[in-house]
Amino acid sequence: MLDASSVDWTAFPDIYGETGEVLPALRAIRSADADTRRAAYEDLAGRLVSQGSRSAPARSRRAS
Repeated sequence: MLDASSVDWTAFPDIYGETGEVLPALRAIRSADADTRRAAYEDLAGRLVSQGSRSAPARSRRAS
């Protein structure tokens, strides 16, 4: 399994530009707190899909 902290997330801009919040959101998804998990999921989903369109990183991953 890939260690998410080893990925240079800034190399994959999302619809908001910088992706510095991706790693903390990925970590939060593993939280024991349901509200924390839900908020992290919503944050990541909002970064990957906007108005029905996937961001460039999401498209390139799906194509492989």
